[in-house]
Amino acid sequence: MNYRAFSIIAIDDTTLYAGTANGINKSTDNGISWVKFNHQNQDEPVSGNFITALGYNDFSNTVWAATWKAEEPDEYYGVSSSSNGGESWQTFLKDERTHNFGFKNYDVIAATDNGAFRSTNGGRSWILPNSIVDGSSGISLKTIVFYSADTEGNTVWLGSDDGLARLQETGLWKGPWKVYFASQPLKTENETYAYPNPFSPRQEQLKIKYSTGGKDASVTIRIYDFGMNYVRTLIQNAPRNRTLEGVPDFWDGKDDAGNVVPNGVYLYRVDVDSNQPLFGKIIVMQ
Repeated sequence: MNYRAFSIIAIDDTTLYAGTANGINKSTDNGISWVKFNHQNQDEPVSGNFITALGYNDFSNTVWAATWKAEEPDEYYGVSSSSNGGESWQTFLKDERTHNFGFKNYDVIAATDNGAFRSTNGGRSWILPNSIVDGSSGISLKTIVFYSADTEGNTVWLGSDDGLARLQETGLWKGPWKVYFASQPLKTENETYAYPNPFSPRQEQLKIKYSTGGKDASVTIRIYDFGMNYVRTLIQNAPRNRTLEGVPDFWDGKDDAGNVVPNGVYLYRVDVDSNQPLFGKIIVMQ
């Protein structure tokens, strides 16, 4: 399985690290020869042999690896780091499934299925950001699943399964956030759409996009099943001001009782002031 490569980093003009399904391979001669490090061949090894991501911190000269459990029963999911060229490894964040790394000076950010973990002390302790809320629009990032992280100066970027977040950092995880969602602008004020569609409530939140014509308006959004039986009121007479490219409102896939709805086709209705109501269709799949 060592031929199945998933990640690679170049440390300098001659040193490479390649992560595979059977460990981490290091070359110091431009790939002519390689040394393999895995969970079985070292006294202080990586946590698991399935290497999904690699990163290198230039400030601390440390290699970071997303080390997932492979085939052996004593392996485990985690993060592994080495500051001596791979001769030995420290392991952190046991049982976390990490997808990528970002660095800000000596800090490391691990993008995982349970949040963006950040360490300022080489992995001895980790801090998650508080709620990520866009200070301008008021929308929030609803997910805890992150796939990427990067920094530039005091700007921190986090990529999630529900959008992109940018932090203009004034302190550790402090400062104004900006949240970006990929979506198409509406063509007219008389249309609406929902995304992602189909939608899985246990993995994501549904976004309902509509417009008030860029004016202040009172908005109500309700969900019905395919037989037009009432399911949920998302907002009622809520003050909104939405342009054709404006931010959406959200549905978590639950009914008024707080239960996740069954699979099926659902309808939603958007009432903007006393205008003609707008309707859309949602497919729930879990």
